[in-house]
Amino acid sequence: MGALLFDDRVRSIIPPSAGRTALLQLIARLERAAEAPGDGPTDLGRAVTEAGRLIRRPSMMILISDFMTPGGWQQPLSSLAIRHEVVAVWVTDPREGEIPDVGVATFEDPESGEQILVDTRSAHLRARFQNAAAERRETIRADLRRARAAIAELSTAEELILQLVAFMKHREAQRGHRLPPASA
Repeated sequence: MGALLFDDRVRSIIPPSAGRTALLQLIARLERAAEAPGDGPTDLGRAVTEAGRLIRRPSMMILISDFMTPGGWQQPLSSLAIRHEVVAVWVTDPREGEIPDVGVATFEDPESGEQILVDTRSAHLRARFQNAAAERRETIRADLRRARAAIAELSTAEELILQLVAFMKHREAQRGHRLPPASA
């Protein structure tokens, strides 16, 4: 298993390697990368293009993202799915779908750092936000389907690894293959 770590640019390429030690090293690198985010918006299109350039043999590629990035990733992902099996691990947060009524609050865009003051007491504003979030989710879902990616929608409300393992087991069972039980 290898990895390509990215945000506003490709940060690190971890060549494929097998075994428990390699997996633990990969996890450690992922944790370190998460502690040092980039300065600009995530460039998912560039990362997917780079992955397509690097991965020569037909492989399973697991792309983990919230997909809430500027456009431009859809075509590279479609191209990648022609040669590879693509699993889009779509990480969602239930809090991104609605705004609670908490009065005036500061909202910050995690990609740009831009902040705005919002009066969350407005029912009209909360409804517009909820509708926009639902439309955004449907657009992402449609883009992933058009790219022919298998979609594993995971929620931050639950343990992500357990959800991913359950998804992969279900996927393999549908194909008639059985994976060994997961050990916790």
